[in-house]
Amino acid sequence: MVPDRIGIRQRDLARWAALPCFVIWLALMTFIWLFLLGWARIITGHFSPTEIAMTLVIGAACSIGIGTTLQWPTAVSWGKAAGTVMFMGLLQLAALRVSFIPYIASR
Repeated sequence: MVPDRIGIRQRDLARWAALPCFVIWLALMTFIWLFLLGWARIITGHFSPTEIAMTLVIGAACSIGIGTTLQWPTAVSWGKAAGTVMFMGLLQLAALRVSFIPYIASR
């Protein structure tokens, strides 16, 4: 079983905790590529070749992560799963927001 090999050891909530992080980061990588292709300006900036390559690596990892988490069997109720997804999604968005504070972003 895949979760045993990556150290999760049958933690039913791990699936629901990881899913919003994968989705948010995949969305960010998609927004960067939309900017690079000149199709949208949701995220703007200057990206080095290394950063561009990393968007591909992160996007692929997120896609694999989403696919893997959606295949895991779980016995968690829908309410508990939804609560975990919402909580972890809010934590991830809060961390991203903090990272954009000028004092922190310029370090």
